[in-house]
Amino acid sequence: MTIEKDQLAGGLVLTGRYKGQEYKVLVLGDEAAGFGFELDGATVYKSLSSAAKAAMGGGSVNGWRFFSIAGSEPSTRPVPEKAKAASARSLVQIKKRRKQEGCPEGEVAYFCSACMASFCLPKGEAPEACPQGHPREVADDLAGVPATSD
Repeated sequence: MTIEKDQLAGGLVLTGRYKGQEYKVLVLGDEAAGFGFELDGATVYKSLSSAAKAAMGGGSVNGWRFFSIAGSEPSTRPVPEKAKAASARSLVQIKKRRKQEGCPEGEVAYFCSACMASFCLPKGEAPEACPQGHPREVADDLAGVPATSD
């Protein structure tokens, strides 16, 4: 949850998580005198973004987005719907060709990436398999597997 400057007050504790580790920032001072941000009881930073940058080990980061008011963030990080779906990904092997050349009038051209062949079907029919028997969709066995460099 993004913090707004008008929410800051001396003594307020902010928290941020990065790579499974929680970082705490104590807000020092006030708006009139200027704020300071003490990261994990050690170094005091002039800006919230500087404190977030130190927590993340460098790089550019928006401290106003990185930290939230202690107790206002969810206790556990919810798993996005997209990540849930990633475990059950499928790969579409048969797709409609962009160019409809080579098929008689009233038929639609499809391409099977398994056998690398085109085929035609009457309009309105959706292929469940290609003429060689490859299914329209297969489970993607490599979904979620990190790429390797050789």
